[in-house]
Amino acid sequence: MDSRFDEVAKVLASGLSRREVFRRVLGITAGAVLANLGIAGTVLAQAVGSGVGCCKPSQVCSAGAGTPATCCPDNTVCAHDVTGALVCCPKESAFVRGGSLNCCPNGMVPNRNPNGPVCVCKGDTAACVGAGGAVTCCPKNTVCTSDPTTGNPVCCRREQTLVGPAGPIGCCPDGAVAQNGPNGPTCVCRGDTVACVGAGGAVTCCPEDTICTSDATTGHPVCCKRRQTLVGPAGPIGCCPDGMVAQNGPNGPTCVCRKGTAACVGASGTVTCCHKNTFCTSDATGNPVCCKKDQTLFGPTGAAIRCCPDGQVARTGPNGPTCVCRGNQAVCGATCCEDDQVCVNGACCKKEKICGTTTAPVCCPDGTRCTPTANGRTCLCPDGTAPCSTPNGPTCCPKNTVCV
Repeated sequence: MDSRFDEVAKVLASGLSRREVFRRVLGITAGAVLANLGIAGTVLAQAVGSGVGCCKPSQVCSAGAGTPATCCPDNTVCAHDVTGALVCCPKESAFVRGGSLNCCPNGMVPNRNPNGPVCVCKGDTAACVGAGGAVTCCPKNTVCTSDPTTGNPVCCRREQTLVGPAGPIGCCPDGAVAQNGPNGPTCVCRGDTVACVGAGGAVTCCPEDTICTSDATTGHPVCCKRRQTLVGPAGPIGCCPDGMVAQNGPNGPTCVCRKGTAACVGASGTVTCCHKNTFCTSDATGNPVCCKKDQTLFGPTGAAIRCCPDGQVARTGPNGPTCVCRGNQAVCGATCCEDDQVCVNGACCKKEKICGTTTAPVCCPDGTRCTPTANGRTCLCPDGTAPCSTPNGPTCCPKNTVCV
């Protein structure tokens, strides 16, 4: 690493333009990161990654030995944030200091004025410092204030800003505006909306033609359509879910399905409304399912017992009702194969990717090809590429990338 610091020192003392200094130090830093990861040079051909995938060397980012590397997205570089940790930093926010690459926080950019702060807000935005010390950039026509709970900075619209004697003190939530009252600034609902206080004390603003009630589980306020509102002797007591309407019954107000639909109770007790020409059954979790007739599996008593997934239809076979692919093809794993695919080891595989032997076929991953070898036909990476583990299985990394 000493030699790399010497390289950085030479670049900084060279008298080159700032853009050229940035470019060269970026290359030196990326090389140092790769060397620490132990994935530079000829070992690339044998690299097996931690599951991230193929990555351009300049975008590899790791906190050091024992820490899995990540691959930074395009137009970002690996740089140190304000805490010293390595992060994926937008290129416009990266700058060189002390021989290392650093990152301005929260969308800020390096200051071109050497006599000012290192990082500044870009364009027509302005720095906003929260009570907790964190910084963000606020667009014009907003006011800088702090979240009273976290102390994080908040960019608040002017009409929503609560202003005290010493300046901004808070921001009203969406749907509410600030207003000066006899006890100081407060938040009120806009125009033709009214305040709705839930059982838990939270407040929201309800539009016209809705009624204020509370969620029975969370206590949060709910703006309920009139025809869905359950009303008890003392007023609104709940809101029917979408697809249902409120109705007064012998045991009090209850939710019923709309005309043309019927209640469907799942094995778990959850209720939904099924349209006519569908059958009520349950999924694996016990939730109710409205199933089309050609996808419904019926038991010996004629009751619906399960619903085939989309793309499959129900058939009665020698072992009872089962799901098959359209055209009476067998299901492969949990799906149906397309015309140019066959089922290999429970997964659909394109015919040209089938490899191995007749008795032990395998499906070559994308990017590999079936190649004759001394041990038989095997899936191999083409020349000039290297095998690599990814979240979607093995693949081949092209030239000018590394496996992380």
